[in-house]
Amino acid sequence: MTNYVIAEPCSSRKDTNCLDVCPVDAIHPNRDSPDFATADKLHINAQTCIGCGSCFRACVAKAIFDRAELPAPLAGYAQENSLYFQAAGRVPA
Repeated sequence: MTNYVIAEPCSSRKDTNCLDVCPVDAIHPNRDSPDFATADKLHINAQTCIGCGSCFRACVAKAIFDRAELPAPLAGYAQENSLYFQAAGRVPA
């Protein structure tokens, strides 16, 4: 199954097209989250994501990558994504 990661092109941009199309609410923080306004970027929960690719196709910033195909310069975003879900009692990614 494909495991998606949101990387650099989304940093500080936080485009929300991916939130609108995710059928399983795997992208966080969502608009209802208290930390949405202060978050630098969005993250995809690997345990919730079903690998449908809707977010990948909807991302106008081209910031969503298959973890297995993440370009080397952006590899740190996979760990950042996991750490986001480990912090503050969120489900680990």
